[in-house]
Amino acid sequence: MNEKTPDPDYIGTFPNRAQFEKARAALEGLSLSYRLVSPEPGFGRVGVPSLVLEEDAYRALYARCADVFTSAGWVTYRPATIQVPEQEPASFADDRFGETAVMVLAPCVADPARIRLIAHISGDLTEVFPYLNTEMREKPPALEIFKRLPRTNCRACGELTCLAFAVKLWSGGGQLSQCRPVFAGDFAHLRPALLEICRGLGVIDGADADNEAAMQKQGVEP
Repeated sequence: MNEKTPDPDYIGTFPNRAQFEKARAALEGLSLSYRLVSPEPGFGRVGVPSLVLEEDAYRALYARCADVFTSAGWVTYRPATIQVPEQEPASFADDRFGETAVMVLAPCVADPARIRLIAHISGDLTEVFPYLNTEMREKPPALEIFKRLPRTNCRACGELTCLAFAVKLWSGGGQLSQCRPVFAGDFAHLRPALLEICRGLGVIDGADADNEAAMQKQGVEP
């Protein structure tokens, strides 16, 4: 006999604390059980508490109190994999961020393991965006460099494998020109793509730049 899969719990959040308090009051008024997920103390400045409900409680709440409060949405509850920081967040006299309000919480259509959020920020981040873009731009992994190497593991660069050399380059610990098969061997055809990805990653140092400039001066296509 097959056991019935238990119904999932749901977690919902709210655009502000006032709406959260209305939802919690409605639950208590109906004597429905719930669990609280709090962003405090570490995320207390930018988060509102969330409620976790069993499916029966979720349905009862919306059947009787749907017009009492406004929620941002509900998704299947999964326990957090990180802990809320125990220390209070830092405060700054010149606060650019302000407060955040999650307006939409919904499942991700493309990946059920993810969620979709739309949030409004009260602060003006216009002057901060250039810095955010610089810090948050995701670098392609070392694998992208590895894909453009000969992958012969010849050890001419001093590393045991081409993958080890790619990781070393990505972390800023090597020179691209140390790959002799590409710069002085039978794999020169890989040079343009390799230079392009490394230039984009910012891992071409002075020696590599000089090497590239010398090739261009000699009429060699880098």
